[in-house]
Formats: sequence, C-alpha cells, structure tokens
Amino acid sequence: MTRARAGEGPTLIVANTYRFDEHNFGMVVPGQPYRSVEEVEAHKRDRDPVATLKPG
Repeated sequence: MTRARAGEGPTLIVANTYRFDEHNFGMVVPGQPYRSVEEVEAHKRDRDPVATLKPG
C-alpha cells in the first residue's frame, strides 16, 4: 500500500491458490480420488493461507 501511495507505479500480486475441495463433483471418477487425502491434509496443515498470514 505504501508503494501505491508513493506513486511508484503498478504492483503485480501473484496469489496462487489450492482448492481444498474438488473443482466439480461431476468430474470425479468413481474409485479414483481427485487428490489423495494426505496431499489435501498436508496443504491444510502447512500451506493454509489464512493460518500462514494470520498475525501473532
């Protein structure tokens, strides 16, 4: 915000995300999970943006 207020030009913010739920329930192949439970739990534990960026 300080950069924008100082008139130092545009800033690019890259916000990569990870969906904890599937994108579309219709795309699920029976018997084959979209992602493993372990993968989703690892992202929730280690890379959850809310927990990561929460102050204090």
